[in-house]
Amino acid sequence: MRNIFHVYASNGSADQELNLPASDYEMLDLMDRLRLKPGSPPYLEVLEYRDYDYLAEQIQEQADIYQLNGLARKLAGLDDFGRAAFEGLVGMEIQKGAGPVPLPRLIDFANSPVCCHVVEVAMTDYELGRFYAENGFVPEAEDLTDEAFELLDFSKIGQEYRAADGGVFTSLGYVMQNAEVPHRSEAMDFQPHKPPYAILLNTMSLPLIPGEKQDPIPIQLPAHSEQLQETLEKLGCTSWSNTMVSILDCPLPAWNHQIFLDEEIPQVFKLAEQLRQLEADGKLVKYKAVLEAADCQDVAEAVLLAETVDDYNLLPDIRTVEEAAKDDLRISIDEITMGRLLPHINLHGYGLEMLERYNAQLTGYGQIGREDGQPIQTQHPEALENTQQFGMEMMQ
Repeated sequence: MRNIFHVYASNGSADQELNLPASDYEMLDLMDRLRLKPGSPPYLEVLEYRDYDYLAEQIQEQADIYQLNGLARKLAGLDDFGRAAFEGLVGMEIQKGAGPVPLPRLIDFANSPVCCHVVEVAMTDYELGRFYAENGFVPEAEDLTDEAFELLDFSKIGQEYRAADGGVFTSLGYVMQNAEVPHRSEAMDFQPHKPPYAILLNTMSLPLIPGEKQDPIPIQLPAHSEQLQETLEKLGCTSWSNTMVSILDCPLPAWNHQIFLDEEIPQVFKLAEQLRQLEADGKLVKYKAVLEAADCQDVAEAVLLAETVDDYNLLPDIRTVEEAAKDDLRISIDEITMGRLLPHINLHGYGLEMLERYNAQLTGYGQIGREDGQPIQTQHPEALENTQQFGMEMMQ
């Protein structure tokens, strides 16, 4: 699905840039990073409009990111007819001079291309007038000879019909409305919800043959062994060593679109089981912080780190070095004394020293550190080797 908007979201102390449309998992991750409760929209700015620059004057700051994501999802799925109809409906609304079009109404327009006629060949009054004349909409032109027909003032005809239609020209042709646009957005739920899967995976058989089209087969993880075997049969493979998989969607947005081969594939299956359990235990956000702090890019290592989540302590309210300094000071200084000292303390320098002393790190989810104060580190090579061997055994 192509990107429609690039946005900046902030809660005042934390911020994040994001492409829309975003999956529900990506939106839930944004809420984790910005510490947003369901129904609480962040401050929002649209930084970039992809093919929809004309919306820049319509979508205002402080737009609801959940509604905007709903609009982006619909726009991303429109064909040329739908895009023309949407642009036309927006243009006709602007033509009324009512000011910026409210976001819910834009969503209504995106869901209502059937309410429009689109003439793709007409980009000017001349082309529109000629279209009407050639297609029997101008009675006076029906019995004219070819020579007389060419003498018609097509620009005037087009202008008159456009005024009567209330239509507009768009980048994809002429658009006129033929039915009332229903208020569908009023009944829509734009809040993100946890998907029924922990990982949505695309699978393909190997080798990939140049010039031969192969449609990937999706599978939702965790999956029973019977479902995995059924997917293998659809791929025409006898084992996962003859396949390639990629993550379409999961609670770890940085892992989306990553490709896995050979012994990595069973580790992806295992990771999906762990993600489901971590979510059930309320430890998923802490795990995401551990992955970020460890800069984990390897699926076998991610599997091992999931088993160590209880060794870590997450402080979600600490997002900056200065907040880390204040948190440490509160342990030994009362609020009145701290209020007097703060103007005279180098909080940045003090915070850096505290993070180093406790071997803690700041992540997009808060401050993370091991309970025993040891450094956050990647797994030992021998542990990874054992995990990879486990993956090879699963593939046999």
